[in-house]
Amino acid sequence: MKEATYTTLQDEFVERYTQLPNSLPKRVKNLANRLTESESDTYEKVKAIERYLSFSGEFRYSTKDATETKRGADYVDQFLFETKVGYCDNFSTSMVVMLRSLGIPARFAKGFTPGEETRKDGANTIYKVQNNNAHSWPEVYFPGTGWVPFEPTATFHNPEAFTNTTGDNRLDANQNSQTENRSDTAAKEDKSTKKEENTKKQQKNKTSQNSTKQETRHQDKSFQLPKYIYWILCGLVIPLLTFLVVKRKALLLRYFKWQIKHDRLPFEVAYRKLPKFFSKSREPSETLTAYATRIDISAFTELTKQYEAYLYGGVYFQNEQIKPAFLAIIEVLESQKKRKNFKR
Repeated sequence: MKEATYTTLQDEFVERYTQLPNSLPKRVKNLANRLTESESDTYEKVKAIERYLSFSGEFRYSTKDATETKRGADYVDQFLFETKVGYCDNFSTSMVVMLRSLGIPARFAKGFTPGEETRKDGANTIYKVQNNNAHSWPEVYFPGTGWVPFEPTATFHNPEAFTNTTGDNRLDANQNSQTENRSDTAAKEDKSTKKEENTKKQQKNKTSQNSTKQETRHQDKSFQLPKYIYWILCGLVIPLLTFLVVKRKALLLRYFKWQIKHDRLPFEVAYRKLPKFFSKSREPSETLTAYATRIDISAFTELTKQYEAYLYGGVYFQNEQIKPAFLAIIEVLESQKKRKNFKR
């Protein structure tokens, strides 16, 4: 992808996925050029724009505070230079427009996460999919690879796989590249055939010599470790493996604590990891609030309220706002471990 060029693609394809309205303000393209001027290849240019939208701190994710486009204003221009507050559609559209202004084929995609599992119906699993499971993202076309998704939405770290609702999900641009691939493959096969024929001739002439050399080598250089070395290794490895198995949960909790202290996990990812350390698992039909009540850890109950506000209301929390609750929960879990009530 780093060496992607678009000279082999059909003109119709490139025009379709780089087209922009004539009314697009120049400062949008100027911004795209400024963000990517130090990058040497297409992939790094794409990543530069993605990082700017997602991690620069210039933009804030909120479904409540997002404003409608003013009359006569441009949707992307208003978001990039004025409001700087919006949801996934704002971030995705802005990235697509900036990439297209650079001549990079890009498109807008929309889909859903699987949702929340509610119950089992025989061999089938029933899921509840709501509006908050919807999400949009940009996709960039790389010759030889196809459409590749990116995530520019600030604070959005959803580990779920999305089901794409975009119609033409694959390679309507690959006709040229397929022809080139066939030619390359045929040439490689011809070379491979010639090499195989030459190799067979050489092997016939050297078979007896190689056999003799291999037998001599095995006789002269065969070597086995003394048995006591194996016993020593077993004596070291088996206790180590036993220790890791017994202490696995505690080690994982310690590592999780380190990640929280050093802000290494997004809120959503960290929250979803917590139930792995509890002695009670969440039931498929159980709500987050009900589960928090059953766990009966006050810090987890408060953290669940914040998570629901983030998940359903688009409320963004700074790390310092949620870190104390995480650390308080971990402290309770560590004390439970000492009392041998920790889930193994």
